[in-house]
Amino acid sequence: MGDLTSLDLQGSIWAYWWSAFSLENGLNPFAGTHNFYPIGQHPVSQYNILDGLLSAPLITLFGLRVGFNLACVAILASAGWAMQRFCRSLGFGLFAATAAGIALMGSSYLSKEMSAGRPTQALVVFFLLGLTEVRQIAAGVATRKNVIILGLCAAACGLVYWYYLPLFAIAALSIWLTMRADLTRLAWKQILTSAAISIALLLPFLVALAQK
Repeated sequence: MGDLTSLDLQGSIWAYWWSAFSLENGLNPFAGTHNFYPIGQHPVSQYNILDGLLSAPLITLFGLRVGFNLACVAILASAGWAMQRFCRSLGFGLFAATAAGIALMGSSYLSKEMSAGRPTQALVVFFLLGLTEVRQIAAGVATRKNVIILGLCAAACGLVYWYYLPLFAIAALSIWLTMRADLTRLAWKQILTSAAISIALLLPFLVALAQK
């Protein structure tokens, strides 16, 4: 799936193969010494292989070609599902929310990224699920589960692509301002708890990067 002449596709296929291979053989998937040998891969890029790690079982079970294509299909499907869930949290009906999910799956952005061999950039499921939890906190109906999921999704955004995390923060702030939500003591506590979970998950990678 994707343009076979694209360097991005070749890099993505390598990342998916390496993720599965390293996990099968007890190697560190975040070590970039074997990527672009003998130059190596900069750790900022090497750490952005969350999609490869999640797709490793597909690569192992079905092989690189079929497994990669199945992973791409799963990424598109997850984007549609997450958009539907987000729209439902906004009060959309089932039909409208489903239509929005289908529209996202066929959007020019996702189509371009997938055809160019960049499934990582198309992995927006964590971005949208995180915004759904922000919506719950802003509405004052969030539970502990929502807070934990928000922290996990924010960290996942950073591991999908580092710039997705600041974009996620901007989108979350936009939702908060649009809803004109009050920063109550409970809301502050929930936001800070989610931030602490996210930071705790990203901290090992940040420390490793600082030591480079």
